[in-house]
Amino acid sequence: MKKKTVFVASFIALAVAGGLTFGSINSQASSTAEQDARLTFDKYIAAVMDGNAEDMIKYTDDQRFLDESSKEIAYESLANDKDVQELEVLNFKKIDGTHMIASVRFKSKYSGVHQIEMPVVKAGDEWKVVIEKQ
Repeated sequence: MKKKTVFVASFIALAVAGGLTFGSINSQASSTAEQDARLTFDKYIAAVMDGNAEDMIKYTDDQRFLDESSKEIAYESLANDKDVQELEVLNFKKIDGTHMIASVRFKSKYSGVHQIEMPVVKAGDEWKVVIEKQ
């Protein structure tokens, strides 16, 4: 149950940001790195809240899995679980042009309230929410 709690906690933290908007982006060319990163983060949160495993996978760099098959199975399971009770983005901070940090607080029906920081990094031309090994 502890591994599931850590796994779910990572995703719950992201779900909090789903209801928040970062602001309007006029075009990809005129958007800032922080806006692009936040947009990716918000899309990931929306996927978590909607139970959309395909988009959860799309927007993450999940370092806990050695292969895509294991990752897909875990994300499908997460998409079907309604563990996140409440989610709040406390801060979204730019570290540099390719690294951001999202601070989130969430409540899990299995393990209570958690506060975590989640990196959002630029990988090639795309931003990814990093789920780190714990």
